[in-house]
Amino acid sequence: MQKSDMEKATSKYIAALQKSDEYCKYAEIKAKVQEEASLWQQLCDYRRRRYEFQNLTSTEELFDRVDAFERDYREWKKNPLVTEFLDAELAFCRMMQEANMQIMDAMDFE
Repeated sequence: MQKSDMEKATSKYIAALQKSDEYCKYAEIKAKVQEEASLWQQLCDYRRRRYEFQNLTSTEELFDRVDAFERDYREWKKNPLVTEFLDAELAFCRMMQEANMQIMDAMDFE
């Protein structure tokens, strides 16, 4: 397969992902959230903090940090827009993970 064929196939794959229900829902709710700049900033901070403690925390202290983190955001996460965004983001991420796993399995990459 020539590079131009690969680029065309990649473009088709991206277009298919962009048409998926998961991506469309994520893009729609993301646009709504971004209309409220402070809420968008809070979501970005939440996601950054969650990523950091999931990737930088030792196993021994992970459960304590998760509990404290969830307590800090418990009331904030009751906002229906926040919940809708986080659910849509999770669905989109799972779809992408599944697609990537299928690609890796098909490629027999070790």
